[in-house]
Amino acid sequence: MIAPPDPNQLFAQAEHYFRAGDAQAAGQTLDQLARLIPPHPAVLHLSALVAKQLGEHIKAMTAFQAARKMAPGEAQIGGNYANLLADMGRFDEALLEFEQAIANDPGFDQAALNRALLLDAIGRHVDAAEALAQLEPRMGNSAPYWNARAANARHLRLFANAGAAYGQALVCDQASSKALHGLARVKLERGESDAALWFGKALDASPGDPAITIGLARALQADGQGVQAVRAIEQRLGRDPQWIEGLTILAEMRWENGDGAGFDRDFRKAMAQAPDNAALRHALIDLQTGLDQHASAVETAREAAAAFPHNPAFALAEAVNAGVLGDMARAEALYAKLEIDTPDSWLHEARHRIRRGEMDRAQALLTAVLERRPGDVGAWALLGLIWRAEADERHVWLHGQPGLIGTRTILIDPDAVAAATTSLRDLHRSRAHPIGQSVRGGTQTRGMLFAHHDPRLAPLTAAISKAVEAHWQALPAFDAAHPLLRHRDQSWHFSGSWSVRLLGGGFHTHHIHPNGLLSSACYIVVPETPPGDVGPALEIGRPPADLLLDLAPLETIQPSPGTLVLFPSTLFHGTRPVRSGERLTVAFDVAAVPL
Repeated sequence: MIAPPDPNQLFAQAEHYFRAGDAQAAGQTLDQLARLIPPHPAVLHLSALVAKQLGEHIKAMTAFQAARKMAPGEAQIGGNYANLLADMGRFDEALLEFEQAIANDPGFDQAALNRALLLDAIGRHVDAAEALAQLEPRMGNSAPYWNARAANARHLRLFANAGAAYGQALVCDQASSKALHGLARVKLERGESDAALWFGKALDASPGDPAITIGLARALQADGQGVQAVRAIEQRLGRDPQWIEGLTILAEMRWENGDGAGFDRDFRKAMAQAPDNAALRHALIDLQTGLDQHASAVETAREAAAAFPHNPAFALAEAVNAGVLGDMARAEALYAKLEIDTPDSWLHEARHRIRRGEMDRAQALLTAVLERRPGDVGAWALLGLIWRAEADERHVWLHGQPGLIGTRTILIDPDAVAAATTSLRDLHRSRAHPIGQSVRGGTQTRGMLFAHHDPRLAPLTAAISKAVEAHWQALPAFDAAHPLLRHRDQSWHFSGSWSVRLLGGGFHTHHIHPNGLLSSACYIVVPETPPGDVGPALEIGRPPADLLLDLAPLETIQPSPGTLVLFPSTLFHGTRPVRSGERLTVAFDVAAVPL
C-alpha cells in the first residue's frame, strides 16, 4: 500500500517552486495539499501569493481574505494582501491593510516601506517623505530604503537630495543597478558633466538595458558628443532592430543634429525588415505629426490602414492629420466610420467638428471627455474657444477672471542676470527644434532647468519662484468646478522647466501645455524692435490656425527683459516671429501638490 504524501513535505515543495519562480508547479502542489488537509492559514497565504504571481487577482484576494480570517493578527499575511490591493489599484484599502499589518507588528519594516512607496506612487509625496524619514533609524543600512528615498526626492523636485540618497544606496550596495541608474539620471537632469560616466557604470551592471542606453545617449548628446550618442543607440539597435523607443530617440537625435532629410531612415529600414510590425508605423506617424509633416503622416497612416485593416488607430491618425491639412472631406469620411470610442478620439474629433463649425457636436464630445477626465487641459482649452466663438459668458469664468493672467517683474541683480544668460546660452547646443514641441526656428533645452547644478541659474530660479508664489496667492477664490481654481488652496510646484532660444524667423506655434495648471514665459533677452512694433510678441488666447476660428488673442504681450508672464495652461498661446536678433526665454509649468 502506497503511503499518502506528507503534507509538510508538499508544503515545503510548494514553497521551493514559488521561490524558484515556478508558480504553475507551486499551484499544482498546493492543490494536491488542499485535498489532504483542512484549510490552513499558511497554505492559504502561499496559495494567495502563487495566484498573485500568476495574475489571478480575484483568486488571490479570496485566499488572502480566508487566511486573514483564520489568522487576523498575522502581519505578514496582511502586508502581502496590501501589496495585492495596491497592484489592483485599490489604494485606500491597501493603505488600511498596511497600517493594520504595522499595528500587528510595529517592527514590520518592509510593510512600512511598502506603505511609503505606495504613498509616493499615488502622488502623496510629502506624506511618503515623512514616512520614509521615520524609517531611517531602522533601515538606514538598506539600499532599497535609500532608493525609495531618492525616488521620493525626485518626485518632490529635490534633485540634489535625490542624488545624495542614491549615493547612500551605493554605499549600502555598490552593485545596486537601480541606484546606479538613478544617480546617472539625476546627474543628467542636473546637467552634471559626469552623467555619461555613471550611465556607463549602470549599463555595465545591466547590459543592454534599453532605458539606460537611452540615458547614456542623452548624456552624450548633452555633452556635445552627438556622434557617440547616435552610435550608442545604433549598437543596441544592431541587436534589436525593431526597438521602437530606440528608433524614435535616434530619429530625434538625427533631426536635432541637423539631419532633416534622413532623420527617419532607420524607421524606414526597420519597417522594410518587419512589414508586419504595426507599432513601427504608429511611431513613425507620431514623429511626422510632431514635425508638422502632416501630408507624410496621412500617407503613412493610409498605407498602414491598408496593411492592417483591423487596426482602427491608423484611420484615426489619418483623420487627425487630414483635418490639420484642411482636407475636411477625407477627415469626415474617416470619422464617420471610426471604430474607436475613447476620450482621445473624442478630443480629436472635437477639433474636426470645430473646423466644420459644428459647435454643438464639438461641445458634446468635449463634455464627454471631461466626464471621464475632469482635468483634461486639451478639452478645457477647446471648450474655452467654443464659448468665446459663441459669446458664451462661461469663457469669462474660464479665462477672463482678473488675476488668471498676469505679468510680474523678476527681482534679480543685473550681474546675476548676465551670469544666468551666459549659462543658458551654453545649454543651447542642438541645431534644430525638438520634435513634438511648439518651437520653430530655434532650440529648446532638455531636462529640468530649475534643477541644473550650475550655480549661475540659482538666483534666477529663486526670483521666479517668488514671483510665481505671489501670482498663486493672488488668484481668484477657490472654485471646485474650475480646472485651475479647484487647486487654488493647494501648494504648487514646478512640473517642468526649460529654456528656448529663437533667432531670426523663429517662433512658437499656438499650443497648450497639457501637464500644467499655469504656464509661463520669462524673458531674459529680447530683440530690439522699432517703436510701435510688437516684435516677437506673446499671443495668449489665439487659436491654432488649423482650427479655422477667427478669434483675436485675449492678450498680446510685448516682450521685455525681466518680465514673467503667467496664465492658465488651458489657454492656447504662441508668438509672432523674431525678425532679427535673439529671443532667450525661460519657461515652466506649475502643478498642484496632491492633497
